[in-house]
Parts: sequence; structure tokens; C-alpha cells
Amino acid sequence: MKALAEHGIPSRPYFTPIHLQPFYAERFGYQRGDFPVTESLGDMSLALPFSGVMSEEQVDYVSEHMVRLGHVAHAGRQNNVGATLAVAPHHPGARGRAE
Repeated sequence: MKALAEHGIPSRPYFTPIHLQPFYAERFGYQRGDFPVTESLGDMSLALPFSGVMSEEQVDYVSEHMVRLGHVAHAGRQNNVGATLAVAPHHPGARGRAE
């Protein structure tokens, strides 16, 4: 998230697993470790900018930086929530410019 912010791209964790939200944790005693797959997905999921009014250039800018950061992550670095960024390979039918 820090690397995205350095390029003017806002992001935040996408979701907190429901069992770790205060109501469920307090009411049912759930804690980290109870649902490791859900927690792993919560730790590595990011909310990125999206809107029907984003220009194609803005979408390309976000996409290109995600790909660049994905290559850095694959080289062994991790983002600041402790998860390696996964990037899908370019697909010819995907929106955006071909490399």
C-alpha cells in the first residue's frame, strides 16, 4: 500500500474477515488463527480505485503500477500488510495496452 501511495494511488485493506470484526470476536470469542484461509485472503486483498468516471489513462496508470509492483513482489519483497502481491499474467483480451 505504501508503494502505491508513493505513486498517488490510494489503496486500503479490502476487508477484515468477519470473524475478526469486533462484534463477532467479542460475542463468539473468535480470534486470529481460527480461520487461516479467510485471514490469509483478508491480509492480501487490496481495495484499489475504481469508478465509472475513471479515464482509460487512469485505469492504465493503476494497472501498470500494479504489474510493476507485482514483479517486485515476485522478486521476494512483500507489501506492508505482509502479503505477496499476486498479479495475473497479461491476457490478450484484457483491457489496456499489450506489452
